[in-house]
Amino acid sequence: MKKLFTVMLVLALALSLAACGGKDAADETEPEEIIEEETAEEEEEQPQEMPQALVGSWQLDQERSSGPASASLEIKESGAVSFFLGGGVDGEGQITMEEGKAVAHTASYMEGVEYSFVLTPEEDGGEPCVKMELEGDIFYWTAASPAEQDEAPAAAYVEEDFTACLDQIEKYVQLGTPAAFRSAVEQAAALMDWASVSNMTPSDVIAAFNAKFASLDNEGKSTFLMQLEQVDGAYAQLQTPGQEELLAEAGVKNCGYPWDGADLSGVEALMTAAGLR
Repeated sequence: MKKLFTVMLVLALALSLAACGGKDAADETEPEEIIEEETAEEEEEQPQEMPQALVGSWQLDQERSSGPASASLEIKESGAVSFFLGGGVDGEGQITMEEGKAVAHTASYMEGVEYSFVLTPEEDGGEPCVKMELEGDIFYWTAASPAEQDEAPAAAYVEEDFTACLDQIEKYVQLGTPAAFRSAVEQAAALMDWASVSNMTPSDVIAAFNAKFASLDNEGKSTFLMQLEQVDGAYAQLQTPGQEELLAEAGVKNCGYPWDGADLSGVEALMTAAGLR
């Protein structure tokens, strides 16, 4: 009996040691397996990098895409994006990589309209370009040439008073405030006074506007067009009789109202250049 008891005790001890050894082995392998699983998950969740070929300043390819020559697209290395297509289609936001595609999520500067579009780097005859897929339309952009964009035609004649009118509109015409229309009336009157005595031709006016417009960033372009649209509304109203009270409310004195018989073709050329005609 003593021998049998001793044998059973040894067997029980051996089984206990074996169980502990198995548990230790399992404990040793489990952390490694968990680390491998976590690493795999992290690799799967790691965001893809935005293609560096998208970074830069871009202008609309007029041969393959319809839109204003003033259209522009800016993409930073951080993924920040801003664009201007005219007609209220503009905005700024951020690019994120989704299913291998660079998707830009933006909001319009003033109207808050949200746009999402896909940007793809491509090459056109060896030259880099960007394809934009926006609301069912495709736009192609080529690398911008600042020297070409910023230069006005050499033959353009620009009067300082006209440049001052544009600067005053940009600086003083308010948007979205109770006093907004009054500020537009004041600048419209100044613009009409300038046009009535100006020697600039319509082509001169358009060239000068284009030079001014090209110097603005995308947000500035959008804002300036809305300011001009408001000035255009005031300009139309000032061509009707009985606007003395409106001019007084806007603080306008000694202007050429009612501008009867005045040549206002310069104002018309400006509004044409801004896409309002």
